[in-house]
Amino acid sequence: PAFGKDIRNNILINTLTPLWAAYGRAKDEPMWMEKALMLLQHVPGEKNRITKLYEALDWKSK
Repeated sequence: PAFGKDIRNNILINTLTPLWAAYGRAKDEPMWMEKALMLLQHVPGEKNRITKLYEALDWKSK
């Protein structure tokens, strides 16, 4: 079965992005950190119980 967009985005945010950033640091290759940051800028923020608490305080994720 195909993943929904929210699940795909959560995997990108919580798995791929930190791996790219860690790899870039370990290999001293800033390109991987830049890729991780660019990905975070283009993927919509998560929607979960924690982010809903922040939204209730009028703190929006970007």
